[in-house]
This record gives sequence, C-alpha cells and structure tokens, in this order.
Amino acid sequence: MSKRVWILAFVGVLAGFFLADGVAFAQPTKSGIKKGIQQGVQKGQEKWQSLTPEQQEQAAERATDAAKKADEKWQSMTPEQQEQAKQRGKTATQKARQKWQKLPE
Repeated sequence: MSKRVWILAFVGVLAGFFLADGVAFAQPTKSGIKKGIQQGVQKGQEKWQSLTPEQQEQAAERATDAAKKADEKWQSMTPEQQEQAKQRGKTATQKARQKWQKLPE
C-alpha cells in the first residue's frame, strides 16, 4: 500500500472513533451492570416459564449432570491441584472486586 492509502486509512479509523461519540467505547457503570443483570434474570425467568414441563425437566437434568461432572472433576484432583484452583479463584475474585470498585456508579 502506498503512504497515501495508509494515511487515509488511519484518518478513517480516527474519524470512526470520534464519530462514535463514545457510544461504542463507553465505560460500563455499576448501575448499568446491575440493570443488565436484572434484565438477564427476568429474560431467563420468562424463557423458563415458556418451556414445557418436559423441557424444564430436561434442562434441570442437564444442570444436575453438569454439577455432578464438576464435582467428579474436583474429587479427581490432588489436594495440591485443588489448592491451586482455590488460589486462582481467590485471585480472580480480587481482580473482579478491584475492577468493580473502580467503576463509576
């Protein structure tokens, strides 16, 4: 590509950022996240209620099976592996807490 094409492409990208007016790149807020969670819960409840009893039973069985598999995997781990998994979970929780605290209301 010629130098002119690169410059035009770069200007186009910059214009896209400015024309987006921050909409696509807006920082999430705590209230926005909470609202999204509430909407997701409501949507999930509506979806569950729209299922037939047979479909609900199948979904419950899949959830139970997934929990059993997770427990089997946990039980198959050595104590050292379990401790490492716990530590990774604690680290992830701390990072998430820090990110949450930095978010605007």
